[in-house]
Amino acid sequence: MLPMPGRPHRPPSRTSNRSTRPETPAGSVQARERSLSFVDLTLQDIQVAILAEDPNWNFQTDFWQAVLLGAAAPEFRCMQNRTLGFWAKSFSRWQDLRKQQELDQRCTVAQLEKVFLGFARPRCLELGKLFGGLRTLSQVTEKTSVWLPELFTAGVLMSEIISSTNKLHFVLGLVDADGKKSLSEKEFGSFVAHFIRGLCGAFGLNSVPDGPRTRDKGASGASGADHRGHCAGLLLERRHSSAWVNSDEEHRLRYAQAPKEEAINIIAQRLYSRISRGAARRVLKLHSSLRTDAERAAVLAAIKARQTRPATGGNPKSEQRLPFSVVVDWCFRGVKDPLALPYALAIERFCPRESSADDNPENFEAEEGVFHLRSAAEVDAREAEAAQHMPTRSDIIAARFVYNFAVARNYFLLSPEQLEVQMAQAGHGEVDFAVRLQAACCQAEEIRSKSRKPSFLRFLRLLYAWAMPKHLRMFDRWCQQYDELQAKKQQMNADLGALKAFLASVEAWKSTPILPQQEKDKILQDFERMDLEKRGMVEIGELKQQFAFEGLDGLLQEYDSSGDGTIDKSEFLTMMCPPGYRIETGDDFVGQVLGQLLQAYVEEETRSVTQEEDRFEKGSARLRANSVSLYAALPMVPEEKWESWNALFTHLDRDEDGCISAEDLRGFPGIFHSGAVRDQLLGVLDPKAHFGVSREFFLETLLKTHRLRKP
Repeated sequence: MLPMPGRPHRPPSRTSNRSTRPETPAGSVQARERSLSFVDLTLQDIQVAILAEDPNWNFQTDFWQAVLLGAAAPEFRCMQNRTLGFWAKSFSRWQDLRKQQELDQRCTVAQLEKVFLGFARPRCLELGKLFGGLRTLSQVTEKTSVWLPELFTAGVLMSEIISSTNKLHFVLGLVDADGKKSLSEKEFGSFVAHFIRGLCGAFGLNSVPDGPRTRDKGASGASGADHRGHCAGLLLERRHSSAWVNSDEEHRLRYAQAPKEEAINIIAQRLYSRISRGAARRVLKLHSSLRTDAERAAVLAAIKARQTRPATGGNPKSEQRLPFSVVVDWCFRGVKDPLALPYALAIERFCPRESSADDNPENFEAEEGVFHLRSAAEVDAREAEAAQHMPTRSDIIAARFVYNFAVARNYFLLSPEQLEVQMAQAGHGEVDFAVRLQAACCQAEEIRSKSRKPSFLRFLRLLYAWAMPKHLRMFDRWCQQYDELQAKKQQMNADLGALKAFLASVEAWKSTPILPQQEKDKILQDFERMDLEKRGMVEIGELKQQFAFEGLDGLLQEYDSSGDGTIDKSEFLTMMCPPGYRIETGDDFVGQVLGQLLQAYVEEETRSVTQEEDRFEKGSARLRANSVSLYAALPMVPEEKWESWNALFTHLDRDEDGCISAEDLRGFPGIFHSGAVRDQLLGVLDPKAHFGVSREFFLETLLKTHRLRKP
């Protein structure tokens, strides 16, 4: 039997199953069990999910604890929150210097001033300390080497004013030297190495007690096989920085170990193989989902053509490459691979404005406008202003209320009182925003007075002069989602009413007195008299001869649950039970199970609507639970439970058509002999009255209720 679901909660197995967790120093346990500030997860949850997927995985606890829970090194704060334009221009200068053979993948502290124009010498020295692997600032000289790919990767990843998509395209472009928008295994290894080492530098984990780290002169900066001395820890007492010394103790480890070279290489190799296999499985799934042989043949032909196509440069065999889109899907929204979760969260931590994919304007950009890193990459000047002044969903909805009110009046000049009333409908009352709205209304009235009523998107352009087409498309999508939310709220209220009616029907059925045994025996005797052949069933035609009254046909059809044209003993007993009584059926297992399923569905629906409402609240904090898909962090459903759920569905699907329909429910004794109760249940679980409750819907609801994921 299914446990009665309650409000969403963290499964006990994720917090109490200590036996699956590796031994850790006592000083780090408290930090590992503290929830991350931007998502409803702990570091322990992430580690448990990964080790459940791959027990041999090296989680690198110290590194992820510093990146997901810690504070950046004070010397790096000057590089945080730089715009995409800043990094693109700095990259262009770096490439120009490479062409002039002044520097390559690495540069000296003295050369940093050429890459980052305007940087003072003390700032360059601090960067040399972090990314040169030195323990103290006094050890840094003008000849100290800094590895630029790592510095660029860390700076872009930790900026809160660059969208997550652009971040990934930038750091992937750093290793895609030929501009193919895809990665070989070696290039992917470089991406992982830059990701890990760059964040190590930004968080001060590259300090080495025995002096600066070195590389072989012939090694490429993109190589994943560089010899580095990532072995010692981060010293807490940085006497030159009171901000670091006085920061929250819980955000700092006594010694945080940076991942070693060998560990990084193993991580990169295994992740590349894993992502490649996942991409291959998706191709197979696509192939199996195609309807016609012609479509399947076309896909196979395209795959074979790609495999046999000769590579450029005389190489007879084309190397395997992962497109950017595959890598982005793996370590971005909709994370389904537990091993991708910490990488996605590291990106997510520094994208506070994005609570879903619809909050990322790059997802609304036309393909030709998508940012890709190249030596002469240009960034629209409006990007920086957009990053600094991006409105909230509440701002856009308030603007739409004002716009619709003005359009209805055919006059855009609103009084302060009228403006306040319209903004209040969106829960908005910010004075500065009202002033900007008033100014936009004045401009809109000037346009309207010339017999050219502005559209809503034009009105938004007046309000946000920096808005690009992708931003306007995103704002329009927000408005659509707001309208969809109102429809969802209406449906939720109707479903809550249906749930209340269903539970009341169940209680009424339970309180109905059971038919006395004496009366039950009389009904059974009547059945025995009609069942002359002692088959345990009576033909409907015979019953029509015995009984003759209006509505008999409908009654017989209602109680012929098997639909075979006969009424068996159980069906006859239920049919002849007088009003005000019920037949004793023992424990109504089916009624309990489906009642729990209905309640779980409505509670999940309510949670989803409430979470969606929060996204449109003015001044609401960033959504923790919806910031990334946490599917990968959920425990996997045990195989026995998964099999029992499937067996339960098979039991309920009496006609084996893949759906639990009203006809199926009618065949079970108990509460579902009532047509009204069946309608209450299926009215929620199958609102469009198509086929009934599908297996997929049944299992997905149970997974959401128990906070589990598919095996």
